[in-house]
Amino acid sequence: MGKIWKENAPENWTRSCQSSVEWGIINLGTSENKLCFDLLSWRLSQRDMQRVEPSLLQYADWRGHLFLREEVAKFLSFYCKSPVPLRPENVVVLNGGASLFSALATVLCEAGARVSLWQHPAGLCLPGQ
Repeated sequence: MGKIWKENAPENWTRSCQSSVEWGIINLGTSENKLCFDLLSWRLSQRDMQRVEPSLLQYADWRGHLFLREEVAKFLSFYCKSPVPLRPENVVVLNGGASLFSALATVLCEAGARVSLWQHPAGLCLPGQ
């Protein structure tokens, strides 16, 4: 992924996303992302996207599929300029904010600890509740 500059953005982009776009941030947590729709639609229409691997139809490793963890490790090592490359076995891919906060709370908090969140993710279950 390269940086997204305002020259690439659609004409109707809002001022609120202007600063994040200039920094190269794309919000994948929304149901609509007009900044890369052309890239996504082109890729999804390719012939190799018509086939689903049988392994993708089963329960995956709880940390995420290995191929995804490998790519995330490469991406973060390169773009975050880590002094030592990340190893895929140390990467955990979660499916949203609720899963992330639940995992962090399980590891970092004592039973009964109170955690303040700026926005309550749906379905979050904190230890001690």
